[in-house]
Amino acid sequence: MVKGIGTPFVYWAQDYSRVTLRIDLKDSRGPEVNATTHSVEFSAKGVGARGDNCYGFKIDLFEEIRPERTECRMNDRQVELVLYKRQHSPDEDEWWPRLTSSKIKLPWLKVDFDRFAVSDSESDHDAATNAEVDSLYEELLGKEERRTRKRAQELRKVYLFIYNLFQFCAFLTVGVTLVIRYLRHPEEMFIEVFKTCGGPMKFALTLQALEILHPLLGFVPRSGFLPALVLVGGRLFMFFVMISAEPRIQSKPAITYLFSAYTLIELVRYPYYMLKVYDKHIKFLTWLRYTIWIPLLPIGIISEGIIILRNIPYFEETGRFSIQLPNAYNFSFYLPSLMRLYILIGIIPLGSFLMSHMLFQRRRVLHAKRKRE
Repeated sequence: MVKGIGTPFVYWAQDYSRVTLRIDLKDSRGPEVNATTHSVEFSAKGVGARGDNCYGFKIDLFEEIRPERTECRMNDRQVELVLYKRQHSPDEDEWWPRLTSSKIKLPWLKVDFDRFAVSDSESDHDAATNAEVDSLYEELLGKEERRTRKRAQELRKVYLFIYNLFQFCAFLTVGVTLVIRYLRHPEEMFIEVFKTCGGPMKFALTLQALEILHPLLGFVPRSGFLPALVLVGGRLFMFFVMISAEPRIQSKPAITYLFSAYTLIELVRYPYYMLKVYDKHIKFLTWLRYTIWIPLLPIGIISEGIIILRNIPYFEETGRFSIQLPNAYNFSFYLPSLMRLYILIGIIPLGSFLMSHMLFQRRRVLHAKRKRE
């Protein structure tokens, strides 16, 4: 190892499988990393707090890692080490209360607060609890910086609470409209559902696109990006391309089933996240949030498949969203072919991804709750 004459600032964060060390070292050269099951040692040349010199550190870790999977990533601004935690049995807690084995404070070791976000994604335990973050504030930050960080965290909570409240109200409007329509005119329920509920559903789904941005902005853990992209992106495609653009599909029963599945899921999900922002939990609501998707998600996926299948001849007839040759760009695109391909090989993998993701979250959250009790 290159002997370091100084210690760089190191910012750490974690999820339930990894620990990330962000090393504040610019223009790093020749980094050397030595990871064991209980420690990690780093040294490199670069520009840090003491100018262009050799820097290094050694950390005795709180718990064991898998050293063979350690990753080192570099750019002009920093070095990032990714440490993978050891495999845990279901009855063990995967969250580290601190990074080091000792409780002695290291002045150069700080918390990467951008990764300790309040989650409104499906991954409920990828972020630290409020109490854990507050403890880290007290231990590692000065008074003014702590106050600034806490203020930013509170503003983030307010935003997430208002967002979830708006979405709950939007889907509640859809749900109430569906119920009133069924009670007053059950025979016209399937024919008129898009006309009566399309407006509020359009507003809710458009606003839901923010859930794709939340992980990118650091409002929620970054692990929630891909599930949000698949779920929200699929819903936006279904509503704006498959339903709104083709009036003949709007009176089909599958539209009613799809809107109903979307609405029931979200009427449970958003109140759960409204409470979760402020670390409040209702036992039945938590159970319902991670259980109601079991019948409703397959109904939604099947309804989407039926809508796409029924739309194929309509889009073949109109040629909407397809690009024919010849054209200035020498490029062609035929939407019905993509729709057939999705029906044949796409709907099952994407549906399986969403359901396995939700099943994983259900096991983690409900198991953790039983463990705390």
